[in-house]
Amino acid sequence: MDRQEHSAPFPRPTMITKRTAARIPANRPASIAADRAARSRVASGPFPTDDSAIAARLSAWAREPGGLTGRDLRGCDLHGMVLDDADLRGTNLAGANLTGASLRRANLDGVNLSGAVLTDADCAGASFAGACLDGTVAECCRLAGVNVTGATANGARWPGADLSDATLTGLTATGLDLTHAVLDRSRARDANLQDVRADYSRWRGARWDHVALCDATFLRADFRQSRLADCTLDSTRMADSNWDAARWSHVTVGFGTSLRDAAMTTVQFDGCDARTIAVAGATLADHRRPASSGRPALTVVGGRATIGRRS
Repeated sequence: MDRQEHSAPFPRPTMITKRTAARIPANRPASIAADRAARSRVASGPFPTDDSAIAARLSAWAREPGGLTGRDLRGCDLHGMVLDDADLRGTNLAGANLTGASLRRANLDGVNLSGAVLTDADCAGASFAGACLDGTVAECCRLAGVNVTGATANGARWPGADLSDATLTGLTATGLDLTHAVLDRSRARDANLQDVRADYSRWRGARWDHVALCDATFLRADFRQSRLADCTLDSTRMADSNWDAARWSHVTVGFGTSLRDAAMTTVQFDGCDARTIAVAGATLADHRRPASSGRPALTVVGGRATIGRRS
């Protein structure tokens, strides 16, 4: 355990308490043995092992300038903790249990949260820039307005999470589960998403720039009024999705991408290459193009979409 005193300024004291209502679930983030090992590791020093003493010790650290930064809290049970506005930069929270915790506006830049559980946690407005979120479980977690710039989320499970107004710039994720998640007005730029499962997710008003999707699934996803620019969609399945009033600009669609039975009325296409996209059964009425583009509207031939003039 690193007990080095820190001299970096801390903006303001952080109130840290233990919620009595939130209890640890049966599917703990780590095995019982791992949890006991984590407790024994910190028990030899000033870090306590019972719930009330843990809250008291963390509260004391929070009052110190930079007292929570860079701490080693691997596998610790922090469920129900209130860590609002805490500065946790560089902290190791791998395998920690943060079920029902409150981390509103917390600074978790560069934090290692691999394998941590944030189910039902409130992380609204928090910053996870450059953090390792691999294998995290954040079911129904409130992540509205979070910043995950440059973070990784490989194998993470965030079903039902609220990521509205989130910044996903530079996010790298393989096997991310966003089923039933809400990402309204989210912004993704230079993100690389592979094998993402986002069935029944909602992306109303979202903006994607230079996003690369591969082997992703967005069954019945809602993309109304969204904007895609300079994106690449390879083997992406978007059957029954809703793209009404959306705009695609310079989007490249690779083989295996499907928009079968999708709703695409009033969609604006500009400079897109969709010669291999499957759109059988899709509603394509009233699709648009910018008046200055000089390009014809979307043309469908044999269940395939072609944008641009046919030879």
